[in-house]
Amino acid sequence: MVSITQNSTFSTIVYHNSKLFESQSSRTDLITSEVFSIKLHGEEKEVKEGFNIDLTMKVLLGGTAECRWYDTERSAWSTRGCHVTAYTGELLHCQCNHLTSFAAFTSLSEVPEGHKQTQSVITTLLFVLSIITLVFTLLVYIPIRSFRKRLIVQVELMEVTALILANITFLTLAHAQHQSPVCTGLVFGVQYLYLVTIAWSLVAALVFYRQVRTEFSISTSLL
Repeated sequence: MVSITQNSTFSTIVYHNSKLFESQSSRTDLITSEVFSIKLHGEEKEVKEGFNIDLTMKVLLGGTAECRWYDTERSAWSTRGCHVTAYTGELLHCQCNHLTSFAAFTSLSEVPEGHKQTQSVITTLLFVLSIITLVFTLLVYIPIRSFRKRLIVQVELMEVTALILANITFLTLAHAQHQSPVCTGLVFGVQYLYLVTIAWSLVAALVFYRQVRTEFSISTSLL
């Protein structure tokens, strides 16, 4: 039921932050537009049926889109009383029979279980291959003493070692039980080891820059 007269006016508030509207929606249902809150002001006259409001919302993410309104009593988004009239992939046109807060939702498809297993196997194989090649790099450089004495090689060996440990920790995390203390520790370990790898990469770049600059200075002085 909506109350409206000729002297009534509508006001619209646009919310850019959808976090103000708490909901228990599925993880695959995302708010992909701004939230529009429409209110009625003025003298009231009851209109019990035949009232519809047309809405057009810009959808920021493709997928299966639908119009929903925020039910403050249940603190949840609902499609009751709203339906899609047109959808272009970018603009969503809706028609609703009441006034409240509206938004466009995009339902993202869940990855099929069979595909999840395939992705997991491919990821594991690629990480194992990466670890094998990195270990092979260590086995090539470490026995050669003349190489190990060079600063740039020492830094790169530290970088490779950190990356091996990071990849092993990531694989362990991928097969660990979720929401467990071990899983939490592995998350911190992965983040730390990859940061260490990046740090050694920066050090290697600085060492290489210094060596190039030194060689250039020597060449210039000989001229």
